[in-house]
Formats: sequence, C-alpha cells, structure tokens
Amino acid sequence: MKKIKVGLQPIVSRINLPTVLKTTILPGDSVERLFIATQVGEIFYIGNGSLRTFLDIRPRIIKLGTSEQGVSGGGYDERGLLGLAFHPEFYYNGLFYLHYPVAGTQGPGALSERFKPDPCDPKTLNLKWINRETQYDHIDTVEEWMLQSNGHPQRRRTLLNLRRPFFNHNGVNSLNFSPETGKLVLTIGDGGSGHDPFNLSQDDMEIAGKIIEIDVVKNTFIYNPPVVTRFNELPAPIQETLTVIAKGV
Repeated sequence: MKKIKVGLQPIVSRINLPTVLKTTILPGDSVERLFIATQVGEIFYIGNGSLRTFLDIRPRIIKLGTSEQGVSGGGYDERGLLGLAFHPEFYYNGLFYLHYPVAGTQGPGALSERFKPDPCDPKTLNLKWINRETQYDHIDTVEEWMLQSNGHPQRRRTLLNLRRPFFNHNGVNSLNFSPETGKLVLTIGDGGSGHDPFNLSQDDMEIAGKIIEIDVVKNTFIYNPPVVTRFNELPAPIQETLTVIAKGV
C-alpha cells in the first residue's frame, strides 16, 4: 500500500460568510477562476493571486439579523445571497443568475410564535397559511444578470418573485445549471420555521419545498413578474418555463 500525504493550503482569507463557490472563465480570459459569493451580497473572484470584486449587491439585499423569527439576541439568519449560477455559455453571452431576499421587504412572519407540532393536537398538524399578502417574512427574487463588454454586470430581468413565510430554509447554493438539460435548477426550500407548519412541501400547487427547472432560453417578455407563493398565481408564459423535478425538499 502506498501512503500519500495530503495537505491544505489557504488560498484566501477574511471572507465574511461565504455561501457559494463556483468556477468559470471570464469572457476574454483564458483561466478558470474561483468565484466566492457571500451571504451579505458580495461576489469575489481570485485573479492573479489577489481577491477582486466581481459584483456587490449589498444594498439590494434585506438587512440580515433582523428577522422577527430569528434566534433571540443572536442575529442568526438564513437569508442573504444564497444562489449564484453562471450560464453554460457564460464565456460567450455573459449571463449569470442570482437568488436573494429583496431589501425593504421585511414582514412580520406567518406565525406569531415558534411552531411546535403536537401529534396529540390535530390543530397543530393542519395549519393554513392565511393572509399571505401581509403575513410573510420576506420576498425572494431570482434574477438574470449580464456581464457587459465594459466589465460591469447589469441586471437584465427577474425570473421569479417569491413571498416566503419565514426567515429560514431558503436553500443554500440554490442555483445550478443541469448538465443533462442545460436548464437552471432552483432549490427553493420549504419556507422555514421547522417541520413545515403549513405542509407546503407536499402541496403540488405550492412553490415552496420544490426543486424546479427554469428554461431561461424562453423569453417570457415579463421583466417584473408578480410576487407569488403558488404556481397558479404565475402568468402563463412564466409557468411554461418551469418544471418541478422534486417535491418535499
């Protein structure tokens, strides 16, 4: 048996709350580079041995650590920049995709207290998410961006706007492209609290708790879609771009 020694070497430090690691080749470049997205809304990449800023959307992201349902006094939060995916043809078209909670959309949450299911109390097992327009935690957005020829990224369109009941279970590293279909895969999370109190994941009509493929090639010509929680609330052109590939997630 041959023994092999393996060591670890740091390549970057002082990154605040990294959530996503991706690699791609920048247009006009020849080297595959490591990109690091942080929960607070920064995207860096390593170029020529130094850390460089690719995009900073901190002003666009909800203020973290302020959720009504967060851990008391701890500032714990599961929101933030949770998804980054580069289009398979990024080198040629400059397209990439982001998933994050929108600044200024903080709500009171869907429940006034922490959910504790009790199998001896059926009322706790059959809760309904009512008053969704006012009783929610935040609004998530999935956006398409383009790296322009001048090197500056610019937002092109919004693919989805999703109202979320709680601050947690939003899906980390939530955006990836399928190598089989070439479509954008979104892992949205069940909406949070714990134990999925409204049973959203098992409801085929609810967007929460699903893994969804988005055909980004299809242009819906809807650049600011409505804020929704259910598939049937989406305009027909957007529904036609979506495929549910898993539920109960």
